[in-house]
Amino acid sequence: MRFNVSRTPQGVVAHLREGLEISSIAQDRDHLLDLMAPGSVLRLDLEGIADIDTAGVQLLLALSKESTAKGGALELANEAVRSAFALLGLGHRLQEPEVGGVAHGS
Repeated sequence: MRFNVSRTPQGVVAHLREGLEISSIAQDRDHLLDLMAPGSVLRLDLEGIADIDTAGVQLLLALSKESTAKGGALELANEAVRSAFALLGLGHRLQEPEVGGVAHGS
């Protein structure tokens, strides 16, 4: 499995061990959608990834939209990925990760 998954009272943390690229996006999407529970947080720890392509960006945007539709949130635990989204003008589409119960940037 490409993810190590742990559960918290707030939701699920998925630690990705490889890149987010077109070759694995369909499998990643299905697995991550299965982890999303209504009203909960899906936190993606992307610190271990080396590569993300446009298919990976699209996946993260779709997951963010889906989590919002379910009354939950998608958090990305990777400053480089969040910065890339900001450079693309897409930073507003992502939930800020919480540290100690307080959202980053608040």
